[in-house]
Amino acid sequence: MKRIAIIAAITALAALLAWQVYTIFKPAPEPAEEAVEAEEVDDYADYADPILSEIIDTVNLASTPVTDAYGHAATLGKLAADTTVLYCRYSEAGCRPCIDDVMDKIETWRDRHPGSKVALLLRDIDSRSLFVTQKDYGSRFALYDARIVPVDVEGAATPVLFRLHADGTLRDFFQVVYGNYDQTARFLDSIPCP
Repeated sequence: MKRIAIIAAITALAALLAWQVYTIFKPAPEPAEEAVEAEEVDDYADYADPILSEIIDTVNLASTPVTDAYGHAATLGKLAADTTVLYCRYSEAGCRPCIDDVMDKIETWRDRHPGSKVALLLRDIDSRSLFVTQKDYGSRFALYDARIVPVDVEGAATPVLFRLHADGTLRDFFQVVYGNYDQTARFLDSIPCP
């Protein structure tokens, strides 16, 4: 009886180990073979999803809490007083190709518009990493830890860009699409700069 219990336990542990090994080494899903090229248009608003646009127009982020790299708490409502700031929201654990591309596009955009201001609203980052990252970016970006922002798409795994009206309501909302990064550059080019 004892022997059967030991064999059953070993079998269960072996099955559990096999399952864990499988989940670690299973192949990742294939990315889209080729991004579909969007039609050239002058206004980025032509890309907007009408249902998403209706929802976005009603979102007010004024009371959304954020913490800067030095531990000072604020709300997006206080930050929204400067309506020229471009906000980029993403999770440190999110889509790495999307994050890398959007950061490259923002850097290029900032080089063309030196007076522009960008604030990164990060999720899944501890305070020490936020502080170190702020030091790396210097004055190019203002970094904030924002646990939950009502515009998060897929838990902030997919980066979004937006600006705010002075009252904290959204304007110029954009979601980065994996593999179709041309739209990100077009969106950034559509933003009026100071």
